[in-house]
Amino acid sequence: MEYTCKCCGEKRFFFMQISVVAKQRIDLKNGPRHKAVYDIEPEQIDNLFEDTIHCGKCGEAVDMDEWVDYQD
Repeated sequence: MEYTCKCCGEKRFFFMQISVVAKQRIDLKNGPRHKAVYDIEPEQIDNLFEDTIHCGKCGEAVDMDEWVDYQD
């Protein structure tokens, strides 16, 4: 069985919004890298912002009832 986004037809890529451990640069002279995020550690998930899955192509929220059926 496969899941298909009802909005755009995407069948492969979907995402959840999470936060991970990372660093944000502080440049007291406001240079071009001020506030740049770096040293991202994707294996250290800090938080799941919501239990909603989104289409990776159009960003539309997935119908969670159908997603559960897909996982079974």
